[in-house]
Amino acid sequence: MVRRIIGCILAGLLMVTANLAGQDDPKKAGPLKSIPQGFRSFVVIDDRFDVKESRNRAGKPHCFVCEHGLAPAVAVFVRTVPTDADAPLFQLLRSLDEAAKKYKADRFGAYCIFLTLTQPYEDDLARELKVAEVAKVGKQAKAEQVPMAIAEATLPDQDKAVVAPQVQAFQIGPDD
Repeated sequence: MVRRIIGCILAGLLMVTANLAGQDDPKKAGPLKSIPQGFRSFVVIDDRFDVKESRNRAGKPHCFVCEHGLAPAVAVFVRTVPTDADAPLFQLLRSLDEAAKKYKADRFGAYCIFLTLTQPYEDDLARELKVAEVAKVGKQAKAEQVPMAIAEATLPDQDKAVVAPQVQAFQIGPDD
């Protein structure tokens, strides 16, 4: 019963946030048909585990999609880092934290990925600043069971920026 409810919530979130590519009207949103691939990100905060434990991935690249597999999970993708402590994102993260604690036995999980990089993590010159911004959000949100990471939204291609392949695979539109 609990898994069915969580599955419905996840499906609803995907329908709200997914932007199907190749439709006649690009403003129409719909669900992903399946999980297209993993989603590599650099983990900034992971308070689920002790710092010395190997499962704590803070400061390392990681794929939360792969970690959760077929277990129910909510992925939150954010394009900008909020500076206002009253931003709706904080309430969402706290709610997901409560749900992750409540349904831990059902392997429910949640994670938040900030799509703020314009190059791969290793090459982005502003990465340390972006890590610090997300770390500040993590401390303000106080969401222990919701790890936070950063990833590239775009990648350079000659003289222009193109959508990162993993962002495109997950059908995350520029206005989502």
